[in-house]
Amino acid sequence: MATRTVPNAGDARLSRLAYRRLLGLALACTGFAILGLAWHGDTTWFDRHFLPNFFIPRPRQLAVGAMLRLLAVLLGLTLVMLGAAATRWHGEARRLHHMVATAAILAAVLASAVLTAELILRTRTWRAAQFHNRQEPRRIADPYLGWKFEPKHHGYKQVAGRRIDFAIDADGHRVAEPSQQMDFALPSVIFSGESVMAGDGLQWRETIPARVAERLHLQPATIAVNGYSTDQAHMRLAAELPRFACPVAVVSIFMPSFLDRNLNVDRPHLDRDLGWHPARPGWRLAALAQDVLHYRSSAEIEQGIRMTRAVLAASKALALSHGAVPILITPQFTPETLVESAIRKRVLDDGGLDHVTVPVDSRFRIPGDMHPNAHGAALIAAAVSIRLEAAGLTAAITKGNQGGRRCQRSAR
Repeated sequence: MATRTVPNAGDARLSRLAYRRLLGLALACTGFAILGLAWHGDTTWFDRHFLPNFFIPRPRQLAVGAMLRLLAVLLGLTLVMLGAAATRWHGEARRLHHMVATAAILAAVLASAVLTAELILRTRTWRAAQFHNRQEPRRIADPYLGWKFEPKHHGYKQVAGRRIDFAIDADGHRVAEPSQQMDFALPSVIFSGESVMAGDGLQWRETIPARVAERLHLQPATIAVNGYSTDQAHMRLAAELPRFACPVAVVSIFMPSFLDRNLNVDRPHLDRDLGWHPARPGWRLAALAQDVLHYRSSAEIEQGIRMTRAVLAASKALALSHGAVPILITPQFTPETLVESAIRKRVLDDGGLDHVTVPVDSRFRIPGDMHPNAHGAALIAAAVSIRLEAAGLTAAITKGNQGGRRCQRSAR
């Protein structure tokens, strides 16, 4: 006759106790880990891993960081208290099992939601964070550069209560009038960069290229495109510069707030050896989170600094190889934060890159837009013009002559 084993009540209680302690320990350890991250995430840590953003003032970034740190503290304390409560649980085992099962179901639902969102995002064409194809000036996708201005386009948008007109010629350059076309045979100053150089938020006559051209009587060639990183600007410069028969000068731009976008790989990009790579968006949700949080590891930042130095040096060498004077301007919106100053030093000064620093009072930025206003652009244009005049480059000297020698190349 088979013997039937009767469960020992003491063993069952012991099993439930071990179960409760294991659950409580897991919750408490998770809570303490989150509290440790919150403790570690002070201002020094924040400055090391969250780069300046052109559109978000640093004080606001720090305020958001402090709020997230507070939320982490509250979450950590909550988990620690739940862990302590679980170890003291004296209710029925089935209620405890029910709570654990409910938590497991919620975790599974959350994981399913994340996976579903990722799959939905992958059904749509991915666009990099800086590629806004429905905003003026309009942009279109480009397989090599990522995007560029829509050719033969004339549009406008409202900025700080003003209607700003944008005219783009057939080659994707911002020009004064819709009917205007770049003359590649004329002595020209090429302006490379992004929206600051393209004059976003400004009428054409107020932009940096237009002001320099008016002062020196040279043709401005604006190849800058909104949202470009430093390496994208170099890629376009390499493609456009050979088309000009008489490039007098190449004006490039760098600001510490550009470094964050230089690290993005969800668009075509260059490495520190100037090797070209296609876009690698990776996990779409991770890319969106990065666009919101802007966290960067120390290794990422170091690689970005090296790449930026190499690209800026390559732009200078490219200009010189075409007989043009290279000018690198770096607007300094005052008062500059210590983080911005440190990035400027590491990229430009430590990289041995000659540059023209242009202090621009933060009051001279468009309200709600952050780009330089007309006065701010005038200060930058004046610094560029003075440097060009010091190099002896004006229309009277350069007409048919490039830096003291004849322009013999034909426009392509």
